[in-house]
Amino acid sequence: MKQSLAQKASSVLLACIVALGCSAAASTAALSSSLENPQTAYAAPAQKAGWKSSHGKWWYSHGNGKYAKGWNQIDGKWYCFDKAGWMQTGWHNEGNTWYYLNPSGAMHVGWKAVDGAWYYFNASGKMVRGWQTIGNSWYHFKNSGAMSSKTWVGDYYVNKDGRMAVNAWIGSYYVGSNGRWIPGYGSSFNEVCWTPGGKKYHSDGCPTLSNSKHVMYGTVAEAGGRGPCKVCR
Repeated sequence: MKQSLAQKASSVLLACIVALGCSAAASTAALSSSLENPQTAYAAPAQKAGWKSSHGKWWYSHGNGKYAKGWNQIDGKWYCFDKAGWMQTGWHNEGNTWYYLNPSGAMHVGWKAVDGAWYYFNASGKMVRGWQTIGNSWYHFKNSGAMSSKTWVGDYYVNKDGRMAVNAWIGSYYVGSNGRWIPGYGSSFNEVCWTPGGKKYHSDGCPTLSNSKHVMYGTVAEAGGRGPCKVCR
Protein backbone atom coordinates (compact mmCIF):
# COMPACT_ATOMS: atom_id res chain seq x y z
CA MET A 1 0.00 0.00 0.00
CA LYS A 2 2.78 2.43 0.94
CA GLN A 3 4.56 1.73 -2.32
CA SER A 4 1.35 2.34 -4.26
CA LEU A 5 0.79 5.71 -2.59
CA ALA A 6 4.37 6.73 -3.33
CA GLN A 7 3.97 5.79 -6.95
CA LYS A 8 0.77 7.85 -7.19
CA ALA A 9 2.47 10.85 -5.59
CA SER A 10 5.34 10.60 -8.06
CA SER A 11 2.91 10.46 -10.97
CA VAL A 12 1.08 13.57 -9.76
CA LEU A 13 4.36 15.46 -9.29
CA LEU A 14 5.53 14.47 -12.77
CA ALA A 15 2.26 15.64 -14.29
CA CYS A 16 2.62 19.04 -12.57
CA ILE A 17 6.16 19.47 -13.86
CA VAL A 18 5.08 18.64 -17.42
CA ALA A 19 2.17 21.09 -17.19
CA LEU A 20 4.40 23.89 -15.91
CA GLY A 21 6.89 23.20 -18.69
CA CYS A 22 4.20 23.44 -21.35
CA SER A 23 2.91 26.68 -19.86
CA ALA A 24 6.40 28.22 -19.84
CA ALA A 25 6.98 27.15 -23.44
CA ALA A 26 3.69 28.71 -24.48
CA SER A 27 4.59 31.99 -22.73
CA THR A 28 7.99 32.05 -24.43
CA ALA A 29 6.40 31.43 -27.81
CA ALA A 30 3.89 34.23 -27.22
CA LEU A 31 6.67 36.65 -26.24
CA SER A 32 8.68 35.67 -29.33
CA SER A 33 5.62 36.26 -31.48
CA SER A 34 5.06 39.64 -29.85
CA LEU A 35 8.52 40.76 -30.85
CA GLU A 36 7.93 39.80 -34.46
CA ASN A 37 4.40 40.91 -35.20
CA PRO A 38 2.48 43.68 -33.37
CA GLN A 39 -0.88 42.33 -34.49
CA THR A 40 -0.50 38.74 -33.32
CA ALA A 41 1.22 39.85 -30.14
CA TYR A 42 -1.03 42.56 -28.80
CA ALA A 43 -4.31 42.46 -30.70
CA ALA A 44 -7.17 42.51 -28.20
CA PRO A 45 -10.68 41.22 -28.96
CA ALA A 46 -11.76 44.84 -29.52
CA GLN A 47 -8.49 46.66 -30.27
CA LYS A 48 -9.01 50.42 -30.59
CA ALA A 49 -7.41 52.40 -33.40
CA GLY A 50 -4.33 54.40 -32.46
CA TRP A 51 -0.67 54.26 -31.54
CA LYS A 52 0.57 51.33 -29.47
CA SER A 53 3.91 50.91 -27.70
CA SER A 54 5.52 47.52 -27.15
CA HIS A 55 9.05 46.80 -25.89
CA GLY A 56 10.14 50.37 -26.64
CA LYS A 57 8.84 50.24 -30.20
CA TRP A 58 5.77 51.83 -31.76
CA TRP A 59 3.15 50.44 -34.09
CA TYR A 60 -0.26 51.65 -35.25
CA SER A 61 -3.58 49.81 -35.04
CA HIS A 62 -6.29 50.61 -37.57
CA GLY A 63 -8.88 49.28 -35.13
CA ASN A 64 -10.20 46.63 -37.52
CA GLY A 65 -7.81 43.87 -36.62
CA LYS A 66 -5.16 45.26 -38.98
CA TYR A 67 -2.02 47.26 -38.30
CA ALA A 68 -0.05 49.77 -40.40
CA LYS A 69 2.65 48.55 -42.78
CA GLY A 70 4.65 50.53 -45.35
CA TRP A 71 3.78 54.22 -45.81
CA ASN A 72 0.74 55.50 -43.92
CA GLN A 73 -0.60 59.04 -43.51
CA ILE A 74 -1.73 59.53 -39.91
CA ASP A 75 -3.15 62.86 -38.69
CA GLY A 76 -1.73 64.65 -41.73
CA LYS A 77 1.81 63.28 -41.39
CA TRP A 78 3.53 60.42 -43.20
CA TYR A 79 5.04 57.49 -41.34
CA CYS A 80 6.84 54.37 -42.55
CA PHE A 81 6.40 50.94 -40.97
CA ASP A 82 8.39 47.79 -41.71
CA LYS A 83 6.83 44.50 -42.81
CA ALA A 84 6.29 43.47 -39.20
CA GLY A 85 4.48 46.74 -38.48
CA TRP A 86 7.10 48.56 -36.42
CA MET A 87 7.44 52.33 -36.93
CA GLN A 88 10.76 53.38 -38.52
CA THR A 89 13.02 56.34 -37.62
CA GLY A 90 16.18 57.90 -39.08
CA TRP A 91 17.39 57.42 -42.65
CA HIS A 92 15.15 55.39 -44.94
CA ASN A 93 16.12 54.35 -48.48
CA GLU A 94 13.92 53.21 -51.35
CA GLY A 95 15.87 52.53 -54.51
CA ASN A 96 18.03 55.60 -54.99
CA THR A 97 15.71 57.86 -53.01
CA TRP A 98 16.44 58.80 -49.42
CA TYR A 99 14.00 60.01 -46.77
CA TYR A 100 14.52 61.08 -43.17
CA LEU A 101 12.10 59.99 -40.46
CA ASN A 102 12.19 62.10 -37.30
CA PRO A 103 12.38 60.54 -33.80
CA SER A 104 8.58 60.86 -33.72
CA GLY A 105 8.50 58.75 -36.89
CA ALA A 106 7.06 61.57 -39.02
CA MET A 107 8.65 62.05 -42.45
CA HIS A 108 10.80 65.19 -42.54
CA VAL A 109 10.23 67.99 -45.06
CA GLY A 110 12.57 70.97 -45.48
CA TRP A 111 16.03 71.64 -44.03
CA LYS A 112 17.59 69.09 -41.69
CA ALA A 113 21.02 69.01 -40.02
CA VAL A 114 22.34 65.46 -39.60
CA ASP A 115 25.80 64.70 -38.19
CA GLY A 116 27.06 68.22 -38.90
CA ALA A 117 25.85 68.42 -42.52
CA TRP A 118 22.77 70.13 -43.93
CA TYR A 119 20.27 68.31 -46.14
CA TYR A 120 17.06 69.40 -47.83
CA PHE A 121 13.96 67.25 -48.31
CA ASN A 122 11.33 68.40 -50.80
CA ALA A 123 7.56 68.43 -50.31
CA SER A 124 7.47 64.69 -51.07
CA GLY A 125 10.09 64.03 -48.41
CA LYS A 126 12.76 63.12 -50.97
CA MET A 127 16.36 64.19 -50.31
CA VAL A 128 17.56 66.53 -53.08
CA ARG A 129 20.86 66.55 -54.98
CA GLY A 130 22.58 68.94 -57.40
CA TRP A 131 21.48 72.56 -57.93
CA GLN A 132 18.20 73.52 -56.26
CA THR A 133 16.24 76.76 -55.94
CA ILE A 134 15.03 77.14 -52.35
CA GLY A 135 13.23 80.34 -51.51
CA ASN A 136 14.90 83.01 -53.64
CA SER A 137 18.38 81.48 -53.65
CA TRP A 138 20.31 78.74 -55.40
CA TYR A 139 21.99 75.97 -53.41
CA HIS A 140 24.13 73.02 -54.42
CA PHE A 141 23.92 69.55 -52.87
CA LYS A 142 26.50 66.79 -53.31
CA ASN A 143 25.62 63.27 -54.46
CA SER A 144 25.47 62.33 -50.78
CA GLY A 145 22.80 65.00 -50.33
CA ALA A 146 25.00 67.17 -48.08
CA MET A 147 24.86 70.89 -48.88
CA SER A 148 27.98 72.40 -50.46
CA SER A 149 29.44 75.48 -48.74
CA LYS A 150 32.46 77.78 -49.02
CA THR A 151 33.54 76.21 -52.30
CA TRP A 152 33.52 76.55 -56.06
CA VAL A 153 31.12 74.33 -57.98
CA GLY A 154 32.29 74.66 -61.55
CA ASP A 155 32.18 78.39 -62.41
CA TYR A 156 29.92 79.16 -59.45
CA TYR A 157 30.68 79.84 -55.81
CA VAL A 158 28.52 78.95 -52.81
CA ASN A 159 28.93 80.86 -49.56
CA LYS A 160 29.21 79.50 -46.02
CA ASP A 161 25.42 79.45 -45.66
CA GLY A 162 25.14 77.48 -48.92
CA ARG A 163 23.69 80.31 -51.01
CA MET A 164 25.21 80.84 -54.45
CA ALA A 165 27.15 84.11 -54.58
CA VAL A 166 26.01 86.79 -57.05
CA ASN A 167 27.54 90.13 -58.04
CA ALA A 168 30.45 89.57 -55.69
CA TRP A 169 34.21 89.25 -55.54
CA ILE A 170 35.41 85.83 -54.40
CA GLY A 171 39.00 86.57 -53.55
CA SER A 172 40.27 88.09 -56.80
CA TYR A 173 37.54 86.53 -58.96
CA TYR A 174 34.20 88.11 -59.75
CA VAL A 175 30.84 86.39 -60.25
CA GLY A 176 28.01 88.18 -62.03
CA SER A 177 24.28 88.47 -61.46
CA ASN A 178 23.73 84.89 -62.61
CA GLY A 179 26.37 83.64 -60.18
CA ARG A 180 28.85 82.62 -62.86
CA TRP A 181 32.49 83.65 -62.78
CA ILE A 182 33.22 86.27 -65.44
CA PRO A 183 36.29 85.30 -67.52
CA GLY A 184 38.87 88.08 -67.59
CA TYR A 185 38.01 89.16 -64.08
CA GLY A 186 40.63 86.85 -62.65
CA SER A 187 43.57 87.12 -60.32
CA SER A 188 45.30 89.81 -62.43
CA PHE A 189 42.25 92.07 -62.54
CA ASN A 190 40.87 93.95 -59.54
CA GLU A 191 39.41 97.03 -61.17
CA VAL A 192 36.61 97.88 -63.60
CA CYS A 193 35.89 100.97 -65.66
CA TRP A 194 32.80 102.77 -66.88
CA THR A 195 31.59 105.98 -68.48
CA PRO A 196 29.59 108.53 -66.43
CA GLY A 197 26.38 107.92 -68.41
CA GLY A 198 26.95 104.22 -69.07
CA LYS A 199 24.86 101.43 -67.54
CA LYS A 200 27.61 98.79 -67.69
CA TYR A 201 31.10 98.41 -66.28
CA HIS A 202 33.96 97.04 -68.40
CA SER A 203 37.38 95.48 -68.22
CA ASP A 204 40.22 97.76 -69.23
CA GLY A 205 40.63 97.72 -73.01
CA CYS A 206 37.04 96.79 -73.80
CA PRO A 207 36.36 97.67 -77.50
CA THR A 208 33.09 99.39 -76.62
CA LEU A 209 35.09 102.07 -74.80
CA SER A 210 37.51 102.76 -77.67
CA ASN A 211 35.84 106.08 -78.56
CA SER A 212 34.97 107.12 -75.01
CA LYS A 213 36.68 110.31 -73.84
CA HIS A 214 35.66 110.10 -70.21
CA VAL A 215 36.39 106.79 -68.50
CA MET A 216 36.27 106.23 -64.77
CA TYR A 217 38.01 103.46 -62.84
CA GLY A 218 37.21 101.75 -59.58
CA THR A 219 35.76 98.68 -57.92
CA VAL A 220 32.45 97.07 -58.84
CA ALA A 221 30.92 98.62 -55.73
CA GLU A 222 32.09 102.04 -56.88
CA ALA A 223 30.49 101.42 -60.29
CA GLY A 224 27.21 102.34 -58.64
CA GLY A 225 25.04 99.32 -59.42
CA ARG A 226 26.12 99.00 -63.06
CA GLY A 227 26.11 95.48 -64.49
CA PRO A 228 28.95 93.70 -66.34
CA CYS A 229 29.49 94.34 -70.04
CA LYS A 230 28.56 91.33 -72.21
CA VAL A 231 31.22 92.16 -74.81
CA CYS A 232 34.34 92.21 -72.66
CA ARG A 233 33.41 89.63 -70.08
